[in-house]
Amino acid sequence: MEIFMKRNLVLMATMLMSALTGNVYAVESAETTGEIVIIHTNDIHCAIEENMGYAGLAAYKTEMEGIYGVDNVILVDAGDAVQGGPIGILSTGEYIIDIMNEVGYDIFVPGNHEYDYEMPRFIELMDMLESEVITSNFIDMSTNEPMFDTYTLTKHNDTTIAYVGVTTPDTLSTTSPTYFQDEDGNIMYSFCEDFTGEGVYNAVQDAIDAAVSAGADYVIGIGHLGVSDVSSPWRSTDVIANTSGFDVFLDGHSHTVIEGEIVEDKDGNEVLLAQTGAKFESIGKLVINPDLGTITSELIMEYDGTDDDVQAYIDSINQEFEVLLNEVVAKTDVVLATADPQTGNRTIRNQETNLGNLAADGYRALLGTDIGLVNGGGIRADISIGDISNNDIINVHPFGNNAMSVLVSGQVILDALEMGARSTPGENGGFLQVSGLTYTIDTTVENSVVVDESGAFVSVDGEYRVKDVMIGEEPLDLEKEYSVASHDYMLVYFGDGMAMFKDATILREKVMADNEVLINYIVNDLGGIVGDEYSDINGEGRITIISDEDLEEELDEELDEELDEELDEELDEELDTELDENNDSILQLLATEIVTEAELVVETETNDEDLINNLINELFATAEELISADASEQIQDYFFYIIEDGDSLCWLAQKYLGNGNLFLELYELNKDIIEDYNKVKIGTTIRIPIID
Repeated sequence: MEIFMKRNLVLMATMLMSALTGNVYAVESAETTGEIVIIHTNDIHCAIEENMGYAGLAAYKTEMEGIYGVDNVILVDAGDAVQGGPIGILSTGEYIIDIMNEVGYDIFVPGNHEYDYEMPRFIELMDMLESEVITSNFIDMSTNEPMFDTYTLTKHNDTTIAYVGVTTPDTLSTTSPTYFQDEDGNIMYSFCEDFTGEGVYNAVQDAIDAAVSAGADYVIGIGHLGVSDVSSPWRSTDVIANTSGFDVFLDGHSHTVIEGEIVEDKDGNEVLLAQTGAKFESIGKLVINPDLGTITSELIMEYDGTDDDVQAYIDSINQEFEVLLNEVVAKTDVVLATADPQTGNRTIRNQETNLGNLAADGYRALLGTDIGLVNGGGIRADISIGDISNNDIINVHPFGNNAMSVLVSGQVILDALEMGARSTPGENGGFLQVSGLTYTIDTTVENSVVVDESGAFVSVDGEYRVKDVMIGEEPLDLEKEYSVASHDYMLVYFGDGMAMFKDATILREKVMADNEVLINYIVNDLGGIVGDEYSDINGEGRITIISDEDLEEELDEELDEELDEELDEELDEELDTELDENNDSILQLLATEIVTEAELVVETETNDEDLINNLINELFATAEELISADASEQIQDYFFYIIEDGDSLCWLAQKYLGNGNLFLELYELNKDIIEDYNKVKIGTTIRIPIID
């Protein structure tokens, strides 16, 4: 336990990871202590029954009310509740709102994904929600006033607690900027976004000051901001550091488990920061004891209680959807992945994956375009080997974006790829999985993408990281127009900042929902079975990523090749000078060169002496055969080549004979050594004609 002094209070951040069952808490009654409990959740993302679920949360809330008193328990949520699963998308959020009302939330701060069903539906959902909706920085530009109350107060005997809400300006790019514009592209709503963060800081500070003026004894921030670097300068830590007056900040958005960190505010005062992860990974419990002057924070990781009424309500919803959700519509013989199955690390947002390829192929096949593009952030779940249900498909594409196609220049395509690759090898929701094209990302080149205050693409102010873009078998032509299939989130609403598509010519729009695109491709184009063509989890080489380590390996390989060429040249020169020697001399010369090269291999590549001895014996045997068959004549017409890893007769014919189609000539010349011209064993010595 650490004790901090803050505003004449003793702040105790216990940061406990508790596993609770039943009535574990043994505390004094609320009548004698006057303690106030704030239970907090964030980023549930439609996980209505995961971990403890909403029924468990409701039971825990009831238990706390029994201990501390109904009026001294407040339940709050920091956003991203209505999106992320089938129950959300099929009801456009309504069933989640109904469940939250059943549980009895008191305060709610919208997250960026509350806006996924567009503004009219967002407003409807917030009207349906029975808790107070607060956020200090979501502004109606027609009035220049906040859309919701910037703070709210709860009173507990002689203690008043203020709650100040704040929503990430990331919403503009992670949802879609056009959701907040009128038909002419004029901005109708703002999140106080700017490059410095000052707009958000000022809005939050105004709300804190107003709450204190209204008599608040404690000020608690509830924010959907997160702590990820990509959210700077609007992270919760940024907001705390640039404001003063918070006692506690309950966070969301980054899906981070924060047990209870101390962050200094603008005036050097200590603020307790907490976040519960995502999908009921935990729930937070904050206890304020005004009499003792303490604030205690805990994360509840497990809880066995269940509220029967809430569970019954959830069951009734599940029954309506069960038949449709569980209907088997296809199958897969391979794991379709968004993450590395060995480490669990997400890969869909920074490299090629087989599921990304499958999704992009679906768009291109449906719309018959040159290429297909899918943002990695729009592919949300793996599919395991076996049957594929509607539920599986919706979990992959939960947003319901509409498939469409556009016509754009090669320059626009290059800019889109660059925008998606700007964070590689770090994650980016706009990282593009592709179909019909291949490209390379050189991570040794610094990112030079320029974005505006909302995170939208402006330009590339330097060298492109994206290189070697091929459309089919042809290099990308920056002046040529190509047809592109994707969804309206990116092509119309410029989600993930993809503003380079703003002048695109629309070919087809609102064709079908993203999850329908995927299942139709599997059923109609793949015959209902995802097979071996998608067997490699890391894809088939559509996206190549170059790192510093790759460059070092390439340099090593080049040096090895140069050394091998020097040895071959030396061998050829010495053989040429010994053509008139007797067979024994030739054999001795070959042996000398073989030993020399074998010793080099030992020094640079392997310590396997058996391997080297076998190599020497094999080449001696070959040399003896050549000598017995009039070696002098053979050596005058041919030279000897040892097959290496990666060699093929076609490649050797191209290199030494000037035409890869002459590989059959090489085969005929070496039929006594090579059994199958498609499979030449490494280490085999073959004859190659000398071309004057």
